[in-house]
Amino acid sequence: MDGVINRRKGIGGEEFCISFALALPDKAAWNGDFMMQGGGGGNGYVAYPAGASYAGDKPALSRGFAVDSTDTGHKAKTGAFDFSFMRDQQAYLNFAFLANAEVAGIAKQIIARYYAKPAGYSYFVGCSTGGREGMILSQRSHSQLRLPGQPPHVVERCGSSSASQLPIFSCALHQHSPTVPHDSASWTLPQLPCTQPTGDPYARLQKQ
Repeated sequence: MDGVINRRKGIGGEEFCISFALALPDKAAWNGDFMMQGGGGGNGYVAYPAGASYAGDKPALSRGFAVDSTDTGHKAKTGAFDFSFMRDQQAYLNFAFLANAEVAGIAKQIIARYYAKPAGYSYFVGCSTGGREGMILSQRSHSQLRLPGQPPHVVERCGSSSASQLPIFSCALHQHSPTVPHDSASWTLPQLPCTQPTGDPYARLQKQ
């Protein structure tokens, strides 16, 4: 299913919205879990939510996960690395961290209504921009990815985005939580050191 939230007119009268796609397996095939698929580059388009690159030997959808993806609130105009949307402050914040948290919350509500029970485990998986998104989501909106008393379930399969785009992480390959998807097709990643800046790197944007 496709969805759109938060339609608005932004800087210069440009139309913005947060678009997403949610793939729901048949009720008999659902494994009881939710997987959110990270983006890439500057986002700006809704990738098909199959979890094709992030879920071991088989796509997440074919393994029974409900899978969600989003454009994080803008439409790319010139390709995968179009960052022109950043001139609109709200679009920048949506891309930075707001959109994924909001879409994850809505997806989990839809899942709970469709299957008549909430997802047992919720995961975010991605690399590059998707890795950055997962790290931020696990820190700022970790309730979307956890059970009460449990750590966030985040797996980053390859290096996070360069800090030249957003001042977030300086690291190579890491795993935020030792918890990984619990089905038999899961893979494991080594834990490597990762440095993080102190304070809130987005506070300056929200104060403008």
